[in-house]
Amino acid sequence: MNEVSKLVGKTVGFPVGTSAHYTLASIIAASLGKTLQDAGVKIVNMSAADAIKMPAGIAAAAVWVPMRYLGPQLGTAELLVDADGMTGKGHKTPGVRLPEVQKAWERPRGIRPPV
Repeated sequence: MNEVSKLVGKTVGFPVGTSAHYTLASIIAASLGKTLQDAGVKIVNMSAADAIKMPAGIAAAAVWVPMRYLGPQLGTAELLVDADGMTGKGHKTPGVRLPEVQKAWERPRGIRPPV
């Protein structure tokens, strides 16, 4: 999984009602124009400590603020996108800010609004 759109219909584990939940919902809204429910993202409420272990049955975990996905065969997690809209090593284009962030209602620090 190397882009946010691939989360559609997948199961994601995170602590419900936390910044991780908000970040994931914001990323889905900005990238796809949908709510988590409309995107078919299935939510499993679990502690950050459990989610980061990427237990069987979840395709991605939102822990604290970064969004991570199941990585290489070793079962490690790679950063997909962070709360500032920067893509991580797990994204198809790592090291760039998602263009949808420019349209976000609350842009990350350091990003100027369009003129």
